[in-house]
Amino acid sequence: AKAYDAQNLNYDAKMDEFAFWNVELDTNDINEIYNSVVNDDIVLDLTKNSGGYDKSGSLTDYFRFEGGTTVKNEGSRTTAATVNGATFITDDIPS
Repeated sequence: AKAYDAQNLNYDAKMDEFAFWNVELDTNDINEIYNSVVNDDIVLDLTKNSGGYDKSGSLTDYFRFEGGTTVKNEGSRTTAATVNGATFITDDIPS
C-alpha cells in the first residue's frame, strides 16, 4: 500500500509532528533535534534556539499533532492545518 496517494491527497501513515525551514539544517541542528527525543517525547521546542540548534528564525511551518480537527502552525507562516479522517493514537510507535 502507498503511504501517500497524490491523486486523492491522502497520507496513510503514522506521524507525530513535522516542520519545514526555509534554510538547510546543518549537522549541529540535526543532532540537537535527534538527540532531544527522550522516551519517544520531543523535548526540544523548535520555535526556540537551544544548544546546537539555531534555526528557529527560519522555521516556516511546525505542526504538532495533539488531537482535534485543526492543527496550529507554530512556524512563521502560522496557517493552521485541517485534519480530515485521522485517527489519533497515543501508543508508542516501534523504532
